[in-house]
Amino acid sequence: MTTGSDVLKLAERTYKERNRSYHDNFVRLGNAMHSMFPDGLTMQSPDDWTRLYFFMANQVKMSRYATNWYEGGHKDSSVDAAVYAAMLHAYDKDL
Repeated sequence: MTTGSDVLKLAERTYKERNRSYHDNFVRLGNAMHSMFPDGLTMQSPDDWTRLYFFMANQVKMSRYATNWYEGGHKDSSVDAAVYAAMLHAYDKDL
């Protein structure tokens, strides 16, 4: 039987493995988002939240790609970014 402790150990291994590629990407992403929205950003509707999700997912993927620039980028992230950009574009067309 899997225990909570087993799950936490797996989570730790996963975090360490991913962070070797992503290099604390969350810090750079926070700085980039602040640069794009220096006056802050207010979500006022479910549509705003949905658009922000697609936007943030795309930014996360591109920042992961950038982190691995000298290794030719993070291949999965560039494909994922294209998907999220397409989803955002399609959602915006429906607004």
